[in-house]
Amino acid sequence: MLKIQKILAVILTITVLYAGMTITVNAEPIDFSIGTYLQMGKYNNEPILWRYMADDENGKLIVSDKIICFKAFDASVKDANADGHLVYGTNKWKESNIRTWLNSYAEGGDIIWPRNNPPTAKKIHGNNNAVQYEEGKYPYADEKGFLHIDNLTLSERRVMKTVSQWQTLNGSELDLSENGCNRIYMRGFMVGSGRNPRVLHTVDVSELGEAFQGAMYR
Repeated sequence: MLKIQKILAVILTITVLYAGMTITVNAEPIDFSIGTYLQMGKYNNEPILWRYMADDENGKLIVSDKIICFKAFDASVKDANADGHLVYGTNKWKESNIRTWLNSYAEGGDIIWPRNNPPTAKKIHGNNNAVQYEEGKYPYADEKGFLHIDNLTLSERRVMKTVSQWQTLNGSELDLSENGCNRIYMRGFMVGSGRNPRVLHTVDVSELGEAFQGAMYR
């Protein structure tokens, strides 16, 4: 269980399918290359601007240019005032409220929430040890799913690819590991780097895959 209930600044990432995508403006084709901006879908009736960021084994990764909203990662199991005790939601992505919302086409009030535990205002808490925010802020139990037709048209959905991502595991979850590692996912030293693992050093983005290792599942 989480010690802190996370409030996420939702910056969307989507993998798109087509390797040869182009954008046409005034009948002039523009190459769809890394760094290209495009507009697709909307949220709260505001258009979403995306930027093409990278290619990977899944396809082309586009990321929303701006934060579009704030939402709790998962809801508490109990109401905030239940026996004066706060019980925090899951830290597992595939069981979380935020994943359910992001992948839902449903109308507001019709989303089937994990563990029958919707993210209502009473189940989103503030005033934790490390994070201070207004209790009950950013509920989304009655909001339509992000993939709702009002946000993304059928043609826009067709260029999106369903993928699964690895999630890191802590010490109490090592039995869930699916990547052959049985230690907590954490920063280590890079094999063959010559760096002393006891000395703090800066890791370049290109080194992250080697610098951070440990148990994961998906």
